[in-house]
Formats: sequence, C-alpha cells, structure tokens
Amino acid sequence: QNECNASAITTNFSSTLPDTQGIWHFENVDFEKFNSDRAVITVFDADASFINCRIQNNYGRRSGGVEVFPGAFAEIVNCVFADNQSIGNGTAIRCRGSVRLAESSITGNQAINDGIVKNGGGLYVDVEASCEVLSCAITGNAADIGGGVACFGTLSLCDTFICGNTGQLGGSDIRAGLDSNISVTYTNNMKAVYTENDPLGFYADD
Repeated sequence: QNECNASAITTNFSSTLPDTQGIWHFENVDFEKFNSDRAVITVFDADASFINCRIQNNYGRRSGGVEVFPGAFAEIVNCVFADNQSIGNGTAIRCRGSVRLAESSITGNQAINDGIVKNGGGLYVDVEASCEVLSCAITGNAADIGGGVACFGTLSLCDTFICGNTGQLGGSDIRAGLDSNISVTYTNNMKAVYTENDPLGFYADD
C-alpha cells in the first residue's frame, strides 16, 4: 500500500506521474500544471483513492486528470477537477474501469478537437466501464459532444447537478451512447436533478 499526503505536486515542465499499481491513497494533494503525453494520473492494475485533492490546470493527450484502466478502481471523494485540457475523451476523468465519484466538482475542463470528434469534457465512461456519481457538480465543461458527460457504459447519477456545459455538436450536458445504461435518482437532500439545456429530470413532487 502506498500513501501520499502532501500539500502540492506542481511542475512547469513536461512530466508524467508513474502508473499506479497495487493500492494507492492520495490525500490533500494538489496536481497542478502537468503536461503529459498520456493522462496526468493513470490508475492501471490498481485500487486508488483520492481524498480532498485538487487536479487543475493540467494538460494530457488522453486526459488532463485521471484515467482508470479496465480492471482498475478509483474512489474520488471531495476533489476538484478544474481548468484541465486534453485532446482525448474525458478531460477530467476518463473511466475505462470502475469509478466512484462523490461530493466533488468538475468545472472548466475542455476536450479539444484535433481533427477527431471528442466526447466528455468533464467525465467519459467507456463501453463496459461503470461509474457512480453522488452529490457532485459538473458545470462549465466543453467538448464536441457531451460537454459535461459522455457515457457509453454504465453510469449512476444521484443528487448530482449537471448544468451549463457546452457540446459544440450536441449533447451539451450529457451524451448517452446507444448501448449505455444511465440512471438518475435523488434523495431527500436534493429537490431536483436536472440538466439545464434539455428539460429532463426527476423532481421531488413527481
């Protein structure tokens, strides 16, 4: 088991954090100003947890934040993903395995078109991947399609605010792939779960 408790990891030069293998725990760590040929953080063949972390102002070709590979798991709690960029799908979180995301915010992230249409400015859930999102805010992100979220696998949204994202070619807040499985629920803590640009949702009075 590996633990990292630090105030900040900051770099102004091209760098790639090592792939995580085994069990990793990051707490109170800031990942800032990384420039990666892959994802800024790659969870590969591992269980990883990120608690009270900030992932911001990074660039990665595949993801500007966290990429979780098939067979890997990441728990992300009370984290901030802000102002990251990538030319891949899923600028903040690219989920190809399993992710639990809770009480976190994903804001101002951008998936950049480099000649190929990009999905998921905030969160991308790949085919056969699964992601649980609880009490989060996904706002102000941008991509060609699915500015906030693009899902082609299984996605569970509970008490989550998805609003004000931009999809240049459609699906500003959420893109649902043909065979995706998306559920939206709420608890008594949340009066409504909705998307702003398309008036669909679950309301407490229904």
